[in-house]
Amino acid sequence: MLVGQLLRNLDTKALWKLLGICFSNMSFIYPTFLATKKCIRYTEQEFGDQHHTNNNSNAFRHALWNYLILDYSIQYLNSEKKSLHWAKKITDLHEELFKNSPLEKAMDDHNNEAGRVFYLANKSCSRTENMKSLKHLADASLAIQNISEIKAQSQEQLVHLNE
Repeated sequence: MLVGQLLRNLDTKALWKLLGICFSNMSFIYPTFLATKKCIRYTEQEFGDQHHTNNNSNAFRHALWNYLILDYSIQYLNSEKKSLHWAKKITDLHEELFKNSPLEKAMDDHNNEAGRVFYLANKSCSRTENMKSLKHLADASLAIQNISEIKAQSQEQLVHLNE
């Protein structure tokens, strides 16, 4: 199972940190699980396994995951402020625990934030409609080569590495 494989890749300190954050935010675990499952299923449906590289499908996956964490969390807990805080907290932790190069991390952080910004701008639209809109944003994702190019982009623009 994917979750088991991911957990085996964590060192003991990282695993304790993850467990601590999860236990202190138990009400967010189920909506985050649902969001993660939906995100992976839809991303693989749209892109296959390509989302494991640093291309536009990876940008899509990060933005969609944040969008869905917010959408599901707010649906279950009815608190936009707490859900925003949680989505940032858990996806920042993900980036911290699963190490990437500084450029890859900056790209992922940008696309995570873009997903949260997208949610706030489009929360009145249906989930299906928004998932299609995010797919269009991913198709128009900007290829970047360095961190300064990422910082120059607005949060409405998804980015991927120029590989």
